[in-house]
Amino acid sequence: MKPLVCVHGFLGSRIDFESFHHNHSTPNFDGYVTHTYELPGHGNNKSTLKTYDLDSLAEDFEIYLASHQNPVVWGYSLGGRILQKVIERKKVRLSGVILESTGFVQDPAERIHQDRHWAQKIVSLEVKVFLEEWYSQDLFKSLRSHPNYLKILELRGSYQSQTLAQILLEASPALNSLQPPLEIPLPSLILVGQLDLKYSKMWAPLIDKSPNLDIRILENVGHALHIESPAETHRQIQAWLKKL
Repeated sequence: MKPLVCVHGFLGSRIDFESFHHNHSTPNFDGYVTHTYELPGHGNNKSTLKTYDLDSLAEDFEIYLASHQNPVVWGYSLGGRILQKVIERKKVRLSGVILESTGFVQDPAERIHQDRHWAQKIVSLEVKVFLEEWYSQDLFKSLRSHPNYLKILELRGSYQSQTLAQILLEASPALNSLQPPLEIPLPSLILVGQLDLKYSKMWAPLIDKSPNLDIRILENVGHALHIESPAETHRQIQAWLKKL
């Protein structure tokens, strides 16, 4: 069985990918065993780093990946940016990558302004208030309609606020360079939601522009495809894995 390693996004944990493990209702991927890496300061990972720029986060992730031989790696949002940095660093050998709801910065000045805004809020607001404000952003509009939305908020109610504030600032894509997506040298599945206008508009013009990129825009879902539509996300990934 080949390893498929998942890495979640900001505020997430391994629970976000539970439905893709073999002991849950959505079946595991044929020929693959699913593993999930938790970012520092998230879930059960209480470790801290000296810095939280993408290189440092990628280095920490690479230590975990070293125990898996030639894995396929699936990164969501922040996890996807860290995966992009892992690809760029070329320290570990990967069989392929899945990038979900991640991409590249089109307006660095606006992005760093946003990240500073949220970093200040996460250390100054009560947990419940911060989560309500964070998930009121447009990119989470469809997630807010999910029947388990309140449960999702509850699961995100325990975090290290100072660590996450540092991650928001130091790992900001406005401050960390990433190679252009058309230069990714590995077989890559790009998954974005039609309702996530930021990323669907970003990736749509690149469809069929690189033999390594298989870009798929899923209908009627937003930013968190694996939570909003796990069955369709599973179907898309399974079909792509069969071609590797």
